[in-house]
Amino acid sequence: MSKPTQVTPRMRALFALDKLSRSLQSDVLADGTVEKRWKIPVRQSMTVGKGISIKRADLFAVLRACADGQPISALVNDAGTQLDAKASPSGQSKRAASLKP
Repeated sequence: MSKPTQVTPRMRALFALDKLSRSLQSDVLADGTVEKRWKIPVRQSMTVGKGISIKRADLFAVLRACADGQPISALVNDAGTQLDAKASPSGQSKRAASLKP
């Protein structure tokens, strides 16, 4: 007879997260504490428009570059497709940035 699988605290954390709604999972994982403690790989991205999902760090890097008057690096969505990103720090536009898939 084989040994039963040992249920670890990490497995329990993953099971509990799986039972939460997507929105609640996002809230629980937002500050990085759970990710760090239980070594749970988290994809930190956000949906910014129809079919456009981008890593938060990449999006904020573009917005920082825009605010600093720096050239904007290529922005890539979660699928790896380069986006047509335009940013307007001058206030001539109602939006700080415009993204197209």
